[in-house]
Amino acid sequence: MIDYIFLFASLLFTLYIFFKFKKSGRYLLTVALSLIYSVVLIALFYQNLPGVLFLLGIGIATPTMVYLYTKHNTLFGISILFIIAALLMWAFIYRASPIPFIQVFSISLLISSFPFFEKKVNRGGKTLETRRDIIQILIGIILLLILYFVNTKISPYIILALMLLGYTINNFAASSGNGIARLLKKFERDGILFGKGALYIGIGAMILLGFINNINFVMIGITALFISDALATIVGIRGKHKLKKARHSKSIEGFLSFFLTLSIIGFFEIGILSLVFGAVIAIIESVSGKVDDNITIAIGCVVLYWLVFLIYLHPLATYLIA
Repeated sequence: MIDYIFLFASLLFTLYIFFKFKKSGRYLLTVALSLIYSVVLIALFYQNLPGVLFLLGIGIATPTMVYLYTKHNTLFGISILFIIAALLMWAFIYRASPIPFIQVFSISLLISSFPFFEKKVNRGGKTLETRRDIIQILIGIILLLILYFVNTKISPYIILALMLLGYTINNFAASSGNGIARLLKKFERDGILFGKGALYIGIGAMILLGFINNINFVMIGITALFISDALATIVGIRGKHKLKKARHSKSIEGFLSFFLTLSIIGFFEIGILSLVFGAVIAIIESVSGKVDDNITIAIGCVVLYWLVFLIYLHPLATYLIA
């Protein structure tokens, strides 16, 4: 019964937001696409799952959260509460796996973020970019520690909760002038949506957690997303040898930094296959177009993982992974 109430409340809140804000046709489109995705996912894999209507509610509530991001503090807070309530009930009432929840949430986030895609990223100076990337590396290390030391059934919930907390802090900081807001704004680029980078990297992390079902491969994805990408930027913006066909004046030094760090760190996670991941994901990061590289890196890791999974029974693949 409670899942019916949640779904109905999500629909009512969505209709309220649609009629409150003018020219919100794009928002309604993202809700529709997210809902269609949720229905298809449920029909294919989760028809008999208890509390499945929560997944539909999340497919509706998530685009609303993204639409209200930095737009209206109170309503954004309500949308976050919707998602937190669903997460708590999913975890403690139904005691269900976090994976279906994250699969709906991550792709709904991705669909909802399309309106924010920009043709050009206004990068800051070397100091700003280095400052941003150091924070990114530290967050990545924290996530790797959570994945390594915490039970695999609990760690996705912790990471999802941390991501929602980060979105909430960024949302309120965007319109605030307090000390925390001033501190966070020192890490933001000029001329783009406040917290846009955090939005995208959060989506990337959720995609990894939702669509890779091996903890070692999730960890190499997190390594690529948070550590290798950040180190590639730190080294790359100081590099002197530019990659001619790469986006945003990528450098050979940055490319090699990405490849080497992912290959070396990844070796302790998935063995010699890290060389394959290092090379392929470094290429993907270098040639990403309009879509943010946090998204393309995550999708690349998922696709590469499932390619490895398809050949896993092959003796050579088994030997390499072992």
